[in-house]
Amino acid sequence: MAGGLQQVYAANRQWLTELDSAIGDADHGINMDRGFTAVKAELAARPPSDIRSVFQSVATVLIRHVAAPPGRSTAPFFLRAAAACAGRTESKLPMRWRCFQAGIEGVGQRGKAAAGDKTMLDALLPALDAMRKGLEEGAP
Repeated sequence: MAGGLQQVYAANRQWLTELDSAIGDADHGINMDRGFTAVKAELAARPPSDIRSVFQSVATVLIRHVAAPPGRSTAPFFLRAAAACAGRTESKLPMRWRCFQAGIEGVGQRGKAAAGDKTMLDALLPALDAMRKGLEEGAP
């Protein structure tokens, strides 16, 4: 998971930074690349024993390595996902959906945001809906 996210952020670092320059301080791509590079290193150095621990490690590293607000707005996703995964070892779609849903709820609560507020929820909610549709259609 972390390696894949790190690759996506590294590959899109400049583009995300350019997008952020239109409405922010032009550092989103830089911050997220730095954060997930640190996550990848942390998970390699100290492999977590279960899914919950993976998400907790990701949140902790992002809080330490990603400048605010991206670190503070992204970490709640992983903290809530960790809570939803407690005691789970499987990684099947229903469990992933529950973790993803819990993560989105954490982001919304932390940012006091809802759909249509022009926040990251407007990207996350359609992804959750696509996952739900996959579940209904019997996706593996």
